[in-house]
Amino acid sequence: MSALRVRGGSVTPESAGWTHVGFSVHRLAGRLERVEEGRESCVVLLSGACSFMGLGDAYLGLGRWEDAAKAFESVIKLQPDNVDALNNLAATYIQNNEYSKAFPLIDKLVSMDPSNPDNPLLYAFAYQGLYKGTKDKKLQKIYTDSLVYFNNKSENAPVKVVVSEFSRRPDGTVVAGRIENKSTTAKTYNLSVDLLDKNGAVISTETATVGPVAPKSSGTFRINSTKGGAYGYRYKPVT
Repeated sequence: MSALRVRGGSVTPESAGWTHVGFSVHRLAGRLERVEEGRESCVVLLSGACSFMGLGDAYLGLGRWEDAAKAFESVIKLQPDNVDALNNLAATYIQNNEYSKAFPLIDKLVSMDPSNPDNPLLYAFAYQGLYKGTKDKKLQKIYTDSLVYFNNKSENAPVKVVVSEFSRRPDGTVVAGRIENKSTTAKTYNLSVDLLDKNGAVISTETATVGPVAPKSSGTFRINSTKGGAYGYRYKPVT
């Protein structure tokens, strides 16, 4: 099973609708490490969803799991359908042994990003943690079976969708990324993406065709929608 992963924010400060932050996550991490009151001052300065993502990433780099969780929770409050924040908060909860908090987030993540096999691995890591936390043989068997199931589901997925860009403006939205063909035959994929408003309602459905994609290769997609006001996205499973 591969390592537990967090995602770098695919939402830029400008596309997230917030003021650009004038320093990098690495500089922020250094500042937090040096200054005890850094968190309070930085939280005042970093007041948007993208900024909280950077703050959460910085805390992860310092091993400050509880502070990272609070930062990602702030993103979710502002953007409940932010896929990267859902992933990172779930991973942080797992790292902090808060499995009951992680499972609902993973459920939502899988429903929104269904063809990314990295997502079932979060279930596997959660069950691995539950296994390590009990001496009950029956529970250990259940957790082991669940871990193996989700690990295999990830490893044997025939396709992988990776969204590397989600840019939103008042007059348009961009969703871009790649589709990896993990099967042994060439495939053409039809991608259907729902753009969501801040309440999770669908404001537009956009489509893209990718392929044919050779076996063990990738094809890229870029959806340029004229619909603005999107706060998140989800897509239908790709087969």
